[in-house]
Amino acid sequence: MELHEIPVILEYLATYYNRDTPAPLPNPAAASYGVGGGDDPVAKLLNANACVACHTLDKRVVGPSFKEVASRFAGDAGAAGKLAKKIREGGAGNWGVVPMPPHPAISDTDLKQIAGWILQQR
Repeated sequence: MELHEIPVILEYLATYYNRDTPAPLPNPAAASYGVGGGDDPVAKLLNANACVACHTLDKRVVGPSFKEVASRFAGDAGAAGKLAKKIREGGAGNWGVVPMPPHPAISDTDLKQIAGWILQQR
């Protein structure tokens, strides 16, 4: 992380992760952002864990699109594990200055399903 990135990160965290204001809910009109819907189990996981608040199938929003992520990991035999770890632990600096919050409550089974689906989106 670069020193000039700290104010951006602090503003983001203060806005979306503070004691007084709950994080905004995903826009129901835009729910699933091109990742399917209805009874699709992966779309349900992406919506339930607020993934679609920052990511879409093919357009950058706050974070990279799922297709961008899949392209970056193309050809990497350990991609599923690395992606699952990134989802669980969060982080910053891989796609810009806005950090991805950690998602420690997502089960290993659900992480495997989400990561596998993302990696198929090339």
